[in-house]
Amino acid sequence: MVLTSKAVQAIKDNVALKNLLALDANRSVHTIEARLNTKKKHVHFTTVSQLELIRKETGLTDDEILEREEAATGS
Repeated sequence: MVLTSKAVQAIKDNVALKNLLALDANRSVHTIEARLNTKKKHVHFTTVSQLELIRKETGLTDDEILEREEAATGS
């Protein structure tokens, strides 16, 4: 699971949330911002504690925060 673009933007726009995420992850705010600005998938923000902070601070639902990836099926 990865963050939706809506969730990424909500985090980018919320300085207090970036600070909380940094504290929770034991990382700097600069690292949080770098992870948000990368083209890579945002798996860093999908831990239980990180998702709880995002929900609480943004009011977004899980469906608005997470993109559900389809499991690849092999034939």
